Amino acid sequence: CHLMTGLKWLEPLLDLRPWRVAFHATMAADAAAIEAALASIAASGAEAGLALDHTDAVTVLAPWLSHPACCFALLMTVPAGAGGQAFQPPLLEKLAEIRRVAPHLPVTVDGGVNRTTLPQVVAAGAMGAVAGSAIFNAQSVADNINVLKSIVMEKNIS
Repeated sequence: CHLMTGLKWLEPLLDLRPWRVAFHATMAADAAAIEAALASIAASGAEAGLALDHTDAVTVLAPWLSHPACCFALLMTVPAGAGGQAFQPPLLEKLAEIRRVAPHLPVTVDGGVNRTTLPQVVAAGAMGAVAGSAIFNAQSVADNINVLKSIVMEKNIS
């Protein structure tokens, strides 16, 4: 789950028992709220992640990426809220920067991921990708999934 609406919804979300939850540190009131959110997610048994908006600097997350409860980072590569947006290639540098700051941490990319951009995202260091429109906005959902799977298999990632 990607919590984009603020931390007031964290506890109700955790009641649903998600296996993974990312939130935006910029939505927290302060460092104590970030710490508390990471702890709540971890205590629920879910993996805690921090999301970075496409307009935010990596320095927003940098202090938290080595936190013991932080299991992944989620990089938004388009503005949140609308499917089918075009991937923004300059954000590949932001992905590389996250990988430099926290080389141990898996990074997932969300936004504009499709059969053309997925190889670029993987080459830049992403270990996961969210593909919405690339799967559902075409004739065959199964064919789209198979194409994306073949790209992942070719790049030897999971």
